Amino acid sequence: MATAARLLEGQHDYRNFCRMDPTVTNFEREILSFQVLHTSQVSLVDPYYDLCYFEVQGRAFLWHQVRCMAAILFLVGKGHEAPEIVTTLLDIGACPRKPQVRISLMGYMPGAVNRVYHDVENQWEAANLRAALLRNQLDALKRLPVHPHRAIVELQRRQTPQTANHMAALLAYDADVPFGEILPRLPAAGKGLKHIPLLDRKCGFSFEEKMHKVKRKAHLKKITAQEAATAAAHDDDNTTHSS
Repeated sequence: MATAARLLEGQHDYRNFCRMDPTVTNFEREILSFQVLHTSQVSLVDPYYDLCYFEVQGRAFLWHQVRCMAAILFLVGKGHEAPEIVTTLLDIGACPRKPQVRISLMGYMPGAVNRVYHDVENQWEAANLRAALLRNQLDALKRLPVHPHRAIVELQRRQTPQTANHMAALLAYDADVPFGEILPRLPAAGKGLKHIPLLDRKCGFSFEEKMHKVKRKAHLKKITAQEAATAAAHDDDNTTHSS
C-alpha cells in the first residue's frame, strides 16, 4: 500500500481517481505527499489491532478523489491488485475510462471487527458496572442528614459571588435536611478558595528566632535544675541541723 501511495504523488491527471463532475474540465492536480502511517510506533503481535491511516497533502482535490484513491489502496492492500495499477490508471492514454470501484470494497475483516467489538463490549460492561456503583454511592451521600447552618462555615471559607444569597437560604432552615438538598448551594470541593499571596500570609519563626527559643529553653532548663539542686541542698542542711 505504501508503494502504491507513493506512485500517486506528483502532478497527474486524476480523472480515474475521482467522481466525475460535468462542470470540471481539468482533472490535473498535484499530490505533495501520500503516506501510509501506523498509529503506533511499536509493532503489535496481533495484526488485527495494528491500525494504519493515510496522510495526504495536496494543493487541491477533485470530488471524492481521496476516497477513490483510498479504495484503490485497499484493493492493493488486500492483494487483489498490484501497486503498479496506480501507474496504469494515471496513464489516461492506456486507461481513458475509469473502472468501476465501489467504496464499499474498503470493508473491514469480520474477524478483526468481531475481536474489537467484544473487547470494547467487555470494557463497556466493566465501566457501566463501576458507574452504577459510583451512582449508588452518590445517591447514598445525598440522603445523609445534615444541618444547613453547619454549611455556612464552608461557604465562608470558599467565597463566591453567590455566597451571600446561599448563606441567607441556608439560614432559613431550622432542622436537618438531606445533603442533596443543600448541595447546589455549596461550592465544589477544592474550588473557590480565596488565594492569599504568600508574602501576605502569617509566617513562622526565622532560623535565628528558632535558635534563640531553643537556647532560651535550654537556659531556663539549666536554671531550673540549679534551683532544684540548691533547694535540695538547703533541705539537707536543715535536716542536719535538726538532728
